[in-house]
Amino acid sequence: KEGMEDPLPYNLEQLATLFGPGAAGLNPLGWRESWQSGPVATHTPTRIPRQRDCFLFDRHFRLGEGSSMHNFFQRIRKLKANSFTLVELLVVISIIGLLAGLATPAIQKGLEKGKQTTDVSNGRQVAMILFAYANDESLGAGTFPTNGATSTDIFNALVTNGFVTTHKVLGGNGVPSPKTAGTNPVASESVYWAYTKGLAITDGGIPLLSTKNSIKLNNINSSAAVTPDMSSPWKDKGFVIVTADCASTWYSFTNGKVSGRWATLDASATNVSLLQP
Repeated sequence: KEGMEDPLPYNLEQLATLFGPGAAGLNPLGWRESWQSGPVATHTPTRIPRQRDCFLFDRHFRLGEGSSMHNFFQRIRKLKANSFTLVELLVVISIIGLLAGLATPAIQKGLEKGKQTTDVSNGRQVAMILFAYANDESLGAGTFPTNGATSTDIFNALVTNGFVTTHKVLGGNGVPSPKTAGTNPVASESVYWAYTKGLAITDGGIPLLSTKNSIKLNNINSSAAVTPDMSSPWKDKGFVIVTADCASTWYSFTNGKVSGRWATLDASATNVSLLQP
């Protein structure tokens, strides 16, 4: 038959002699032969399907070829060919770790910059509230509030009179803003700002608000350099100053100090004090 590479290694007489007349129609590989009589004997072998045929080991079918087990091993070989080696995996992990190490300082710096911007913005809003109070003839008459012994007392007076509509501006970095709202009193641990008591709206560039525990009264009375106070929310990184004209600025420590770049009080101003929360 076309496609068969080898002639049958036996004849019908040998099969009949060895296995009996019934064996002449079936060869060991499962080929059934139909014979035609005539001057020249011809036969047409036909294939008998068998379940075990997919596991035959011959020239055309290797062991298991075409079976589900064969396909399974083929997929395993492809998977291994497309997989990372241990060295490649370690190199990738090392590169990712290196990039993460390089990116972490930049991310941290960006987060700190965002917090600094928030504190500067909150300080400006609080200063504008204080300015509105001072500009009210029936309340401040040109003078910022003085009714309190702490900055918390000052801000609670503003809350009571309806000047502070959101308590969020009273908090800052490391100081969660008050959770209460409306006319509820504000606790001292929720206040970020120190307050300079005794200033008027005409005092311009003199510090009105500052990050708590960051500056001392002598930094307002003179141009003495400010040194870090580790009890301040920003510790040795810097602080916010908001002047009486509502200008809010962030100051960073350089070589462990910040030179006073704001206006100072006249020597005659003796009724000014710095209130902490």
